[in-house]
Amino acid sequence: VSSATSYDNAWFGQGSVPSAYIYPQCNSQERSLLDCVKSYNWGSYSCSHSEDAG
Repeated sequence: VSSATSYDNAWFGQGSVPSAYIYPQCNSQERSLLDCVKSYNWGSYSCSHSEDAG
């Protein structure tokens, strides 16, 4: 098991393009979060770019 550091609150600067929520749909059989089915929700959120990850 390895670890990583995550940064939030636009640590590297705010984005300028429309944001999307990505909802991973996992069933516990995946070896990685990247293996989960993803659904994208464009524009239906109440976050600002000041809350961007990274």
